Amino acid sequence: MTTTEIIAQTIGFVAFALGVASFLQKKDINLKILLMIQAMTLCVHFILLGRYTGAVAVFITGVRNGLSLFGWAKKLAPLFYLSVLGFGWYTFDEWIDIFPILAGLIGTTAFFFLSGIRMRLTLVISSSMWLTHNILVGSIGPSIMEGFMVCAGLYRAYRLNIEHKRALGNDPALTP
Repeated sequence: MTTTEIIAQTIGFVAFALGVASFLQKKDINLKILLMIQAMTLCVHFILLGRYTGAVAVFITGVRNGLSLFGWAKKLAPLFYLSVLGFGWYTFDEWIDIFPILAGLIGTTAFFFLSGIRMRLTLVISSSMWLTHNILVGSIGPSIMEGFMVCAGLYRAYRLNIEHKRALGNDPALTP
């Protein structure tokens, strides 16, 4: 492994730690700020690995996460779609590069237009795209991170479903 690859993988593990830390936040603002910092860290990671489509897609994700702190950002969703498609096309090098593009498009949809269980399950699909990309390009820390995100998203969707059923009086624990 070259020095650049070692630095890239180290930065990838820093991004993994930021991702885990973001899940521990109680306040949405802290979550979104950490996710923005994590995305910029991943951008550097992918640049060092020479994966420019991934770098561009995750950079756009970071900007999206940062702007989502403001209520008016939803109006910018078409700009995010066009940015992911345009820069994704410009940096597209091989078939693996389709995964960050799909992840960016799916994540934007989840972030701006969905909520609750639908949002979480859609984010699981986005994370699955990133997981596939990260495994294929040898991105160790971010692969572990996205695996964690998929599991956490599925778990949270499951828990939300149970809470929803209980609120409706259909508590699965109470039925024989």
